[in-house]
Amino acid sequence: MQQATTPMESKPVFMPRVGSDNLVKTDMVRIERHVGFATRQKKKTLNDLHRVIKKKYGFKNVLELSTKSGNKLSFPLSPYSLQITNDDGQKYSVENAFQASKVFEQGGPYLDLLTEKPRQARKDDRLISSGELTGYDYFGMEWGVEPLTTFYDWLYINALKQHPELHEEVIQYQ
Repeated sequence: MQQATTPMESKPVFMPRVGSDNLVKTDMVRIERHVGFATRQKKKTLNDLHRVIKKKYGFKNVLELSTKSGNKLSFPLSPYSLQITNDDGQKYSVENAFQASKVFEQGGPYLDLLTEKPRQARKDDRLISSGELTGYDYFGMEWGVEPLTTFYDWLYINALKQHPELHEEVIQYQ
């Protein structure tokens, strides 16, 4: 009798880079995926992710930005919750600012996405139907698509910088 193989999946790990042009290093790890919709199954997958990260990188404290992580910092640091204030004093979630700033071959930026719910902004049909992504335009500040995560990293780090109340807790993690 043949045993069923455990499904595996790749997950990104984002790590700060000090003294580098790229502020964030992204690496992929392979973890066991615990199939199912129950919160318990999702927590098993997250626990496996943390175990793999700790073993591979030697980290003691891993910060997972997920609604299932159980960490009190997950919600305020989520790109759906973390707000960035632009030069005009308007506040948007990091996710909204990122999606609204995308420029494509046939459209964008789609500034109306700034006021949508973050999950709706991310799923907007125009983000798929407007051709290839050519760059980002954040209120007149233009960014290319390479290096791959630079604009998003800049956006997130600047939003975090605007929330000093989170700094002390964040630096406890690797």
